[in-house]
Amino acid sequence: MQDLTQRLIKMQLAFNSKQPIHKRYQEAMHAATNQLVLSDFAPTMRKALEQQLVASNYVLQQYPIKTFDDYQMISDQHMQELWGYAKKIYKLLGGS
Repeated sequence: MQDLTQRLIKMQLAFNSKQPIHKRYQEAMHAATNQLVLSDFAPTMRKALEQQLVASNYVLQQYPIKTFDDYQMISDQHMQELWGYAKKIYKLLGGS
């Protein structure tokens, strides 16, 4: 549980940061997914998390991202979509 609490705190810090949205997204998703073991979750929760991650990946695959700096190439529309997925992941992990 402490691991999830730490993830949520880091995600919230990223959401509230003054950095550009692409950097906030990177930090939030890194906090959410870094060494996250999906098999530790109940099947329903795992499926919901996987759906958000797959949807995010679908958007990201449309860009030639090789480094974190490349995230700034993402269109505003797609970045807003990715931001929504990050917020859904935050809520699934227990954030409010």
